[in-house]
Formats: sequence, structure tokens, C-alpha cells
Amino acid sequence: MAVGRFHDEIKIEGKSPLAKHARNLNNLREGVRTSMSEQAKSERLKTELITNVSHDLRTPLTSIITYTDLL
Repeated sequence: MAVGRFHDEIKIEGKSPLAKHARNLNNLREGVRTSMSEQAKSERLKTELITNVSHDLRTPLTSIITYTDLL
């Protein structure tokens, strides 16, 4: 996990203290994966919002500039 491999689950065998740590690491790995996925989704939505707002602002401005040039 330290090098960015969050898809490999740690195999758990038995009920030793190391097995408990392995379970905790698996839970942590899943939490990090979920967090990274949510962050990527948030970035996509932010980019889409900025693109849409930019387009909506640019379209009326283009019309206003065209009419101003005609006057």
C-alpha cells in the first residue's frame, strides 16, 4: 500500500494479533480507495461545472458583442 497498490488485499489467516492488524490494514486500504474514488468524482464534477458556467457566460457575451458591433 505504501507504493500505491490499493487493489491487493492482505490475506488473513487465523486469529493472531497479526491477523487483526491485517484486517485493519484491509479496512484502511478500502477507505483510501473509496476516498480516492470520491476525490476523482469530485474533480470531474468541478471541471464539468466550470466548463458549463464558462459556456453559459460566453454565449450571451458573444451576442452582446455582436449587437454592439452592429450599432
